[in-house]
Amino acid sequence: MIRNVFDNDGSTGPVANISGGFGHKGKWRDVVFRNGGSAGGIHIDGETIKIELIGCTIKGCQGDGLVSSNKAKFKFTDCTVENNLGYGICLKSAGCQAELYESCFKNNTKGIIKKVPHCIVTSSSNIAFLPTNVVIGKQIPGFKLTTVQLQK
Repeated sequence: MIRNVFDNDGSTGPVANISGGFGHKGKWRDVVFRNGGSAGGIHIDGETIKIELIGCTIKGCQGDGLVSSNKAKFKFTDCTVENNLGYGICLKSAGCQAELYESCFKNNTKGIIKKVPHCIVTSSSNIAFLPTNVVIGKQIPGFKLTTVQLQK
């Protein structure tokens, strides 16, 4: 299988910036987005934007793994979001919609998801690995939360 890798090593911008135009921006399968700058791994922006990620990985970003803004919509199926210095996912403005299914979140420094009010998250059968020093607060619907001892 050929795997696509988008690597933004050395840049401050996101690995992928998906915006503009109208409608669906496609299904992305088995793509690795890695080493995004402080702007994160993937930035999805715009009320008419919708994207689907299947079997993709977002990792090693200096910011959040995925940032959604201005009512953008996205769907994750069987994806991995790991080792990002921000949140795994950040829904930055009201009206954003996320569908998360059968995905794995691990070692995202700030946490799994950050969302502002009036965003919609639909999720099921996801797992999140959290360091043992993190206090598990409110349960996130559609997630199994597991603590792990991080290796140094």
